[in-house]
Amino acid sequence: MTQKPFSLKQQKEFWILLVFFLCIACYFLWPASAESMIRKQLKALASLCSFTQKSGIIQASLASEQLDHFFTGNVSVVLKSPYLMTITGIGDIKSKFILAHTKFLENLTIDFRDIQFSSLSSNSAVVSCTLELAGVGSGENFKEFQEAELQLQQIDQYWKISHIKQVKAIE
Repeated sequence: MTQKPFSLKQQKEFWILLVFFLCIACYFLWPASAESMIRKQLKALASLCSFTQKSGIIQASLASEQLDHFFTGNVSVVLKSPYLMTITGIGDIKSKFILAHTKFLENLTIDFRDIQFSSLSSNSAVVSCTLELAGVGSGENFKEFQEAELQLQQIDQYWKISHIKQVKAIE
C-alpha cells in the first residue's frame, strides 16, 4: 500500500494550524516581563486593601493573611505626613489592616497611579508611584494623593514589597 502525498491545500492548512498553535503556546508560555508582573501585583494589592463597607474581625483577619503574598516578613513603611510613623514587620501591617477595616474606616479605595521604574534587576526593583486613597472615615469623605517609593524583591514567583517610603503628600 502506497501513501499518497499531501495535497498542496492540505500542506497549506497544516502549516497555518502549526503556526497558529505555536503562537498560542508562545503567548501562554512566554514569561511576563518584571514590570508587568509588578504592575499586576500592585493592582491586586490595591484590590485586596480596598473595601466598600466595614468588615467583621474574622473577615478582616482572613483578608489580612493574604498580605503575605505582597510583603516581605521584615517590611518597613515610613510615613511622614500628616504625622511621622514607622511600621515594621508584616505582623504590624496586618494589625493596622484589620483596624482600618473594622474600626477606623467605613470604606476605602486604593489605586497605584503613575508607576515608574527607577531601578529594575532580575530580583529587585525600585518603583515610584502616586497612591490615591479615597473613602469615608469618621463620617467624613476624604481623598488623598501620596507620592511613594517602593522597594521590591522577587521571592519565588512573587514581587514582594520590602520597604515603602512616603515621599510627600500631594495637595
